[in-house]
Amino acid sequence: LQIIYNDDYVHNELAVVFKKIVDWMQMIPAYGFISQGDSAAVEITVSAEELIPDNFTCYLLVSSNDPNNNEIFIPINLYVTSEFPCLYLTTEEIDFGEILVGESSMETITLSNIGNLPLEITEFTISDPVFSTNQTAMIIEAGASVDLEVTFAPQNVETYQAVLTIYSNDYLHPEKEVALSGIGFGVNNHDLPILVTNVEQNFPNPFNPSTTINFSLAESGRVKLSIYNMKGERVKTLMNTELVPDNYSVVWNGIDDNGKKVSSGVYMYQFQTKNVNEIKKMLLIK
Repeated sequence: LQIIYNDDYVHNELAVVFKKIVDWMQMIPAYGFISQGDSAAVEITVSAEELIPDNFTCYLLVSSNDPNNNEIFIPINLYVTSEFPCLYLTTEEIDFGEILVGESSMETITLSNIGNLPLEITEFTISDPVFSTNQTAMIIEAGASVDLEVTFAPQNVETYQAVLTIYSNDYLHPEKEVALSGIGFGVNNHDLPILVTNVEQNFPNPFNPSTTINFSLAESGRVKLSIYNMKGERVKTLMNTELVPDNYSVVWNGIDDNGKKVSSGVYMYQFQTKNVNEIKKMLLIK
């Protein structure tokens, strides 16, 4: 690519980025020979003169004629600090994966101040409310780190993507972004069965020694379930309490309110709510 002074070099759908590779590590010697039984020292020099405050990593590759291990990778880390606050993030992307709708998942980002002055984070913003953080602002002293909790709570069956923006007094990066993503899965609200306040026939019927009464409740309220004999006398109160909308099961083992076993015969159970009053028969045999 030829660049001409004072002429256009950017046109539609094309941008040219110029980068300078900073060679911050030098090694002496770059190669050599080691006699049997001997050792050799390698001098590694690093320079931060052209680097910005950040963490840098490279690998030193040692290639040799060792038949068992002809290549060795040695990691080299360089931490560049500054004379002002500098925010470092352990990650710039969080993928929560698949989370059941109605549930939530939490991940942690470590925020570090690798500068020499206190770092003041003034605000956290997220572009989608299904993601949230446990902090709204904070101050991180020089050389210190703080964990930030990020929570994902999907509300629907869909894929979510958002951006967490961190605003601080970092001189070089006053705004840092973290990409957030996650998938809500489960039963769609449109596919959920519609609850109807109703009581079912007991099962088994006839029964001995116990039977189960299933019922559903469409709205919150008090539910009363009672057992009567054929004389209309109440022999057992199975339930008299406030319930939320759901499906329920109650077992009657043929014991009355006094703790005594009732005799065989036909009994009635009455299901009462604010708007429903149903009575069904059942047969106890011995």
